[in-house]
Amino acid sequence: MVAVPNFQNLQNAMTIGNHIVRRLDNVRTLLVDDKALKFTPTEYRILLHLLAGNPVSDRELVLSIFNSRIEDDFWARETLSRHLDNMRRKLRKGHVKFAIRRIATFGYILLPDVPLKKR
Repeated sequence: MVAVPNFQNLQNAMTIGNHIVRRLDNVRTLLVDDKALKFTPTEYRILLHLLAGNPVSDRELVLSIFNSRIEDDFWARETLSRHLDNMRRKLRKGHVKFAIRRIATFGYILLPDVPLKKR
């Protein structure tokens, strides 16, 4: 986690479930109820898609993030999977009750208020 000062009037603020979420795009940080989570450039680009609130297809993520077609690029699919695993770990480690869930044969969605798993 990253220490971030308490900003009063941040742009890019939204509510997800019962949580106030603020994006700090210039430092790739997500503030969830004042808990700061820092992401890599690629993770943050994926996160921006998920924060839109709708399910996001594998195809859309791979095309947007890696400029590739999922049907043709095993590397891109595997890399996307690794980035999503890292993002899930950061959410869990930061004690943020959000989950990135797989929607079978389609893609991913960000869900709020999911109980934390013990690992």
